Order: sequence, then C-alpha cells, then structure tokens
Amino acid sequence: MPEMKPLNCEEAFARLDDFIDRELSPVEQQLVQEHLNVCAHCLAEYKFEAAIVDGIKEKMRKMQVPQELSARLGRALDSA
Repeated sequence: MPEMKPLNCEEAFARLDDFIDRELSPVEQQLVQEHLNVCAHCLAEYKFEAAIVDGIKEKMRKMQVPQELSARLGRALDSA
C-alpha cells in the first residue's frame, strides 16, 4: 500500500464532519486523526464541532416522539 501524505489544515477541515460521524474510510480516519494530533487549531475546531453534535444528540435522546408518529413509523416498518 502506498504511503499516504499527511493532510493539511484545509484537507482535514473538509473531512471533520465525516470524521465526527465516523463516515470516513479507515485510512482517511487515520489521516485526520494524525493531523489533529499535531494541529492545535484543527483540534480546537474538531472539539467545538463534536461538542455541538454531542449536545444535539443529548437533546434528541430527551425528546418524546408523538404517539401518532411512533405508530405510523411502526406500521411502515412492519410493512417493509
């Protein structure tokens, strides 16, 4: 396998959302992580974005789904 060149800030930044969502290939995941290990600016941006995502996920866990929506989803899943 050829050696991958390190990412610059622009390349790492462009992949942050997918990195947070774990939607990158293992190689790309590693390249972004390696960049975050050496770049304080990108690490700060990653931590900021990850905190927002974590906050949204936490709020979503506390939300109650309306009973009608839950019933419709259940019926749709049963028929799928």
